[in-house]
Amino acid sequence: MTTLFATWPHRWYGWFDALEGEGDPFPSFAQLADPSWRPDDLPQILDYLRNAPVCTAGQAGVKPCVFCGEPLRNLGTWRTDGKWVWLNSLAHLVAAHALRLPDAMAEDIRGRAHRPPAEDECDFSGGDDALSALADLLAKKSETP
Repeated sequence: MTTLFATWPHRWYGWFDALEGEGDPFPSFAQLADPSWRPDDLPQILDYLRNAPVCTAGQAGVKPCVFCGEPLRNLGTWRTDGKWVWLNSLAHLVAAHALRLPDAMAEDIRGRAHRPPAEDECDFSGGDDALSALADLLAKKSETP
């Protein structure tokens, strides 16, 4: 399991293919969950994930979490720090359901002293590039029989 987190090849995170099993090309939630990953700075990491600027806002409204039923807002919304992009619900999935962040993402958050950029300081092109890469993967997956 450590290898997946150490070698995560993308700059997007939080999209999974299924709840269990081996996802392709996206890992399943089960592959990304790691209950043993509880770093000392987890509260600061969660604040970072919740407070980074929004780069894309969707209209998914409020839907219950598939695991616990907690109402999650703005599910179609993505956040960015200019390098990484993640779903608005990622902090909930990490806190409540043991989704682990890629090692590089956690280190980048620590490298910013757990302070996301202000909206007027954020280079949104990095988030746009990461979302474009994700969209390309989704398109390829939809073409696969």
